[in-house]
Amino acid sequence: MSIFSEKNINEIVTSCGKGDAESLNYFFEKYSVEIYNFPIRIFHMTEDEAGDYFIYTFERLKDGRKFSQFNQKSSFKTWFFAVLRNMLIDWKKGQKEVKTTKSYKVNKDGQEYFSIESESDEYFEKIHTQTEITQDFNTVVSSLKIESRVLFKLAYIYYLNLNGEEIEYLLRVSSLTQEELRQKIFSIREYLVDRDSELIEEESKLTYIFTQIQELEFIKKNGEVKIFQDNLPGKHKLEESIHKKREQRRKLLEKRGKSHFPIRTPFKIISELLPMKEMAISLALTRIIEKIEILLKNSDK
Repeated sequence: MSIFSEKNINEIVTSCGKGDAESLNYFFEKYSVEIYNFPIRIFHMTEDEAGDYFIYTFERLKDGRKFSQFNQKSSFKTWFFAVLRNMLIDWKKGQKEVKTTKSYKVNKDGQEYFSIESESDEYFEKIHTQTEITQDFNTVVSSLKIESRVLFKLAYIYYLNLNGEEIEYLLRVSSLTQEELRQKIFSIREYLVDRDSELIEEESKLTYIFTQIQELEFIKKNGEVKIFQDNLPGKHKLEESIHKKREQRRKLLEKRGKSHFPIRTPFKIISELLPMKEMAISLALTRIIEKIEILLKNSDK
């Protein structure tokens, strides 16, 4: 979310919080794509779900009252990320399992009309399944010992929240004050938001490279001439270009596929909060993830 400078966005959000129509229109003009894409890139939802979420979010932001809660103690992008995430949770909780759909019928005069009926809908069944998976995951994580639970949540603090018990544990082992810990968590999330921006750029690179490969393959298939911007011999240049781009794409895909949670807190940062060395954190986190996977498999039986 680097559309505005921090100073400019703070001024705009302050005006939005006062209900200024011009500022609100300007904000939504610039941030509507970010809001729409949020559930897709963070929680891998479908475009249909993203559209419904966007409408839900817009309805709750359009009067500007939510913006008045921004106190500028953290960066806007950190605050807005938390707002979008909390609204997503509320939206998911408020969804129903049965959807009212249009059922078309024909009257005695042969005219088609529709009646409103409650019918099972696969889209909402899918949401229900996703909600159950999320609930199972939260139940499994909650069953871990406090030290394992805190380590896991710190590693994936971009996606997860610490509860009161976990915060108290961190205060004890880190010797930080509550305000110091709060600022530390804010700074970690700011760092991870920036990391997410880098991943979005990598996704854009993947799309661009794939498009280039398709273009070159088309040229090769149709025997067209490709003009390269250099003075090197043209023999095999097309095949070499395709090979290089495929290799570049393979490396990017390999990098992306190393984790189900692409945004993870660096072990060095975690070691500043927990009395553990980086190597010990790495080993412990691996065991915790293995245990979570086993517990989730057992919960399906």
